[in-house]
Amino acid sequence: MSRTSSPNGTSGPLAPSALFTHVVSASPRLRADFTALAASGEAGPLCFGFSATEEGIDPLLHPGIDALAIDIGEGGVAALDFLRRVIALGPNAPVIALGAGDPLLQAAALEAGAEDCLSPDIDTPASLGLAIRRAVMRRNLSEERPADAAPFGEPGKPHVTLVQETPEAIVILDSQGVIRFANSAAQDILGRSNDDLVGKPFGLPSEPGEHDVTITRPDGDNRLAEMRHRRYTLGRCSCPCCRSQ
Repeated sequence: MSRTSSPNGTSGPLAPSALFTHVVSASPRLRADFTALAASGEAGPLCFGFSATEEGIDPLLHPGIDALAIDIGEGGVAALDFLRRVIALGPNAPVIALGAGDPLLQAAALEAGAEDCLSPDIDTPASLGLAIRRAVMRRNLSEERPADAAPFGEPGKPHVTLVQETPEAIVILDSQGVIRFANSAAQDILGRSNDDLVGKPFGLPSEPGEHDVTITRPDGDNRLAEMRHRRYTLGRCSCPCCRSQ
């Protein structure tokens, strides 16, 4: 997975926020267009990460993703199936399809649950970036969030996306090995609720790599599991445009 980011642009209370969009596409042209857009800042401060469909959903589990853009090209079966699979996981971010300027294809993408279907062949990179920004704004405005709810980028509150609904057990730790979040699958295998886990030491190997571990649940049941540990940056993404906010 690769990443590129844009300049900060205008400052002030009305300045557009820095957004991180993960793009699933193997198209060199599309990646180059988004990379150039990030560098130009034409659509505000944007950060892009890239992966290919063959890499599956694993790159999409990174905390801090504001939008997902899935390249469905001409609308092949495999591309649309991947789009549906991602949407079915219920990400806490808008999913935007990128495909040909075909009304039937765009209708199929919307029926699959995409927030929008944009065409890189018709839309300029700047208009694509602005459309992504609007989709994120619509999602944020539509969410019924209490007035005192923490904003997405507040330290200590990791902005999780697909990790909530993926069937794989996922636990997010801070740099001290303390649990910050555990999805439903992890709560099930550990035998504890998220409230019981958050703020407690993980108690299992936290070095990067793969480990075979034995999990002792509160009910005394022991479970064998294969654990894979990876390092990520929590909260805001780690690219320069977000670090400076």
